[in-house]
Amino acid sequence: MPHDVTFRRAEHLAWRRVVDETVVLDLESRRVFGLAAEAAALLAALAEPRNLTELVRQLAADEDEATAEARLSRSLAELCAEGLVVAEGAAAFACAASRAVDAGEPAVLWQEQLEEVTQQVSPPMQIGNPQCLQ
Repeated sequence: MPHDVTFRRAEHLAWRRVVDETVVLDLESRRVFGLAAEAAALLAALAEPRNLTELVRQLAADEDEATAEARLSRSLAELCAEGLVVAEGAAAFACAASRAVDAGEPAVLWQEQLEEVTQQVSPPMQIGNPQCLQ
């Protein structure tokens, strides 16, 4: 992965830590994701745009640099492919094309599409119903 690529968190996300998992809501695609611990740390670290070298220094300071870089690159590629992280830079990092499939832990543990919910008013709650006026 080129080092001149800058990564940033997508702007259309909301998330919360729930027990041992981070749950992310993508407000644009209307999907909910459960993230692995490393992916959650990456998302938090990307509060400000960072390149891979900065992320390795911040998240894997005690680990061999090459190993940490490969692991974080896989997670970043997966998060980019899902639209949770945006890559910017001269090298035009192709997230979907570089998504690695190997024995490493996936960044996204699960995902679900949100169902469309309509606002329906039950008959007793309709305006003009005598029961509502009491």
